[in-house]
Amino acid sequence: MPRLIVQSPEFEGRVFELLKPQVSLGRLPDNDIHIDHGSVSGHHAVLTLDGEDFVLQDLNSTNGTRVNGAKISQHKLTRGDLVQAGNIQLSYESEAVGAAQPLPEVAAGLDIGAAHGSVRPADFKNASPYGRRHQGSAGGAGALVLLSLLLALGSLGYLGYRLFGGG
Repeated sequence: MPRLIVQSPEFEGRVFELLKPQVSLGRLPDNDIHIDHGSVSGHHAVLTLDGEDFVLQDLNSTNGTRVNGAKISQHKLTRGDLVQAGNIQLSYESEAVGAAQPLPEVAAGLDIGAAHGSVRPADFKNASPYGRRHQGSAGGAGALVLLSLLLALGSLGYLGYRLFGGG
């Protein structure tokens, strides 16, 4: 059964089951979905059953109706859509599964082995934020290790000289 679930803090968790083929939404009590909030127009929108899901139509409301952030005048809802009436956000839930699109036809004799002989285009740019690794970078790390080892040995020699031989 399709339904709208309020996400906004003022009415969070309220669930409106869409039980009729046409459901009105607005601030006035004569609406099927009554949301008493100043940003919602008296007769804000109407939902009309179309197949297994509903079409949402704005009724020239003052603050507008949005679906997934886009202002709409009419929109067919699908499972997971976020509806905003004025400042009130609702999520649309439905058991309806959208029709799957068929896979494209595979051409006979498709050759997938040609990629091994391809070359990089001349205008290719590396998009990595780290740039290209250079071959000589490992040598710099080796020199740093060698320098650290020599400093450690020199320090030990100086310490031995001061303790035992240099007085």
